[in-house]
Amino acid sequence: MNRKFIFSCLVVLFFSVIQFVHAQTASVPISDESKLITYTAVVDIPSESKDELYHKAYTWSNTYFKNPSSVIKTKDVLNGEIVCKGKFRINTPATKRTKVETAAGIVQYTLNLQFKENKYRYTITNINWKHSSYYPIEKWLEKDKDTYLPVYADYLNQVDDEIKKLISSLNDSMAKPSPKSSDDW
Repeated sequence: MNRKFIFSCLVVLFFSVIQFVHAQTASVPISDESKLITYTAVVDIPSESKDELYHKAYTWSNTYFKNPSSVIKTKDVLNGEIVCKGKFRINTPATKRTKVETAAGIVQYTLNLQFKENKYRYTITNINWKHSSYYPIEKWLEKDKDTYLPVYADYLNQVDDEIKKLISSLNDSMAKPSPKSSDDW
């Protein structure tokens, strides 16, 4: 009997901790200039030319996105810039009542890649929830508004996770050395 009670208490404690952690809002980066959620960084890649970095990023974007021809909006080799308009799904988490995750919609974003000798910059911004009109996800941070819903914290966590996966994939791909062509034939 005592073991069952201890086990039950541990299970309740475990699920309480999981619920608390799950309910926490992601710490998303907000631009001081635009006041928009913006993920940006300059990444140094020594011994890589602007063109090599551009081609590595272009190759990455063609493999990362399921339909790259509809995602890649700008390909500018001369100015060293690629602009992508990506999107991904978010879900409403399962509740005690529904017991199933349900689709909450599509989140869209703009990925801007810029290249210079030995470095590149990525900027992910204009993140919005696809609706009949533009719905910036910054509204999900406005807890004091009447329109705020607690599920927005979970949506922000999903967005943060997806954007971080994208950044990780990009950085991993860009860190690989460029194949050097051999003039010895």
